[in-house]
Amino acid sequence: MLNIRQLLIISFLLLVISCNNENNTYIKNFPKQQTLNAIQVPINEIIKAGNIYKSKDYIILRDIQTNAKYNFYVYSLPSFHFLYSFCPIGTGPGEYLMPTVIKNMPENRFAFRDHATDKYVSYLLTDTCAIMEEEFYLPSLDNRFFWEMNYVDTTQYLTKRSNSKSSTRELWNIKQRLLLDTLPNTFNLTEDLGKDYYTEFDDTWITVSGNHFASAYFFIDRIEFGEIRNGKLYLTGKIGVDFPPKFYLFNRNTFGSKFKYNVDNNIVRYEDLSCTQIGIYALYSGIPWGDSEKIHSSSVEVYDWKGNPIKRLLLNNNISSLIVDEKYKCIYGINLETNEDAILKFNLK
Repeated sequence: MLNIRQLLIISFLLLVISCNNENNTYIKNFPKQQTLNAIQVPINEIIKAGNIYKSKDYIILRDIQTNAKYNFYVYSLPSFHFLYSFCPIGTGPGEYLMPTVIKNMPENRFAFRDHATDKYVSYLLTDTCAIMEEEFYLPSLDNRFFWEMNYVDTTQYLTKRSNSKSSTRELWNIKQRLLLDTLPNTFNLTEDLGKDYYTEFDDTWITVSGNHFASAYFFIDRIEFGEIRNGKLYLTGKIGVDFPPKFYLFNRNTFGSKFKYNVDNNIVRYEDLSCTQIGIYALYSGIPWGDSEKIHSSSVEVYDWKGNPIKRLLLNNNISSLIVDEKYKCIYGINLETNEDAILKFNLK
């Protein structure tokens, strides 16, 4: 039989667990904090840079203008001199409408899957042009698309395959159209939320370096770390909460909020994710979804591949997307709302 002291201890622990679950907060302790000031790198070309990518020697910007002629613009490193544009937008031969860029491609390879044509396309980037190397048909399956794709090696790609109601992280041999492994979803939101579930609630960003990978959740304050071994996916660690928050659902707001839809009150946790061989850089937001497209993020959390906090970077300009240049020790970011004609560069030295 439990004595009074044991009962008090159990009651206290249950209270702590209950409070933690309700508040769903996680205190992150970084041994170092650093403030970075932005340097504006002007863009003279008339484009609207919606995404930023990097190969070994080049920066690639995605043009998201409604009347854009080309999907991608290539710039040299470290001078950021404009070289050329490639990948024309359209429905004709050699044209593409909805490319999802494959991240972490080796050397100066650049690849994407076009949702409009179901084609996988890869290029070799040079100083003068992008040379198409490969194109083949890569259809979507069971009504789910490859919304995120990460290069692992010549035969393996770590993907996020999803539609509005179902999403999984999967390891594929895309050339053989062979599913190698699936990483089970951490949270059981499909059952917990039922008909109110949408994949935005447990959506993640993914980044890969060699056999290491990390996933940062969009609405959940959590990053998961893993390894790819012998064609299998393994989670090796995590940092952040163990329980999802109580979500605002997809319906009209009835609480007098400034947002039209209730779901916009959910807090965006991670807005983007990038990595190097040393570790990952997670762009932390902490802003309601309804404000995040205008305000964006000004904090970057840096972890090693074991999930240990290294430092927090505080940016003096908010950014919506980032890449890390390990060779030149800097971060490049974009923010269309405040710097439409420039890329923001933050030196890490």
